[in-house]
Amino acid sequence: MVKKGEIYSVCFLGGTRYYQPLDETLAKKFHSLSDKGKLFVVGFSTDLKLRIFGQHARFYLLPLLPIPMLRYLLMFTIGLILVLWCIFQHRVRILVAQSPYEGFIAALAKQAAQVLGYKVTLIVESHGDFIEGVFLYRKIMFER
Repeated sequence: MVKKGEIYSVCFLGGTRYYQPLDETLAKKFHSLSDKGKLFVVGFSTDLKLRIFGQHARFYLLPLLPIPMLRYLLMFTIGLILVLWCIFQHRVRILVAQSPYEGFIAALAKQAAQVLGYKVTLIVESHGDFIEGVFLYRKIMFER
């Protein structure tokens, strides 16, 4: 359990695309959060390059593949490995998933960590109706 006032390592997981360097808004966000603990981010770059860099947080950015299904597959495989790496190597104790989709990956990582004796807290963000939202913002094959 996370205790009030303690400093923890936090890993954010999501489909957000990050520029290197960060834009002014994101730089301010991560700068203001960085005094709360060590921050790690697993997301996507804005191009086909895998990027790892530090700017108020350690960013692990997956290549932005042109087909959404391939991006999800990449997040479910390499993203999961990166989250586990952050838990075991950097002692991340809080996972913040951007949506329930990434929350599934984070939940898998949390379960694996618990089997090995690591305690991890999972926070899953939900911005509105995520099921309907998928169909509003993306063209889905076989919608039914």
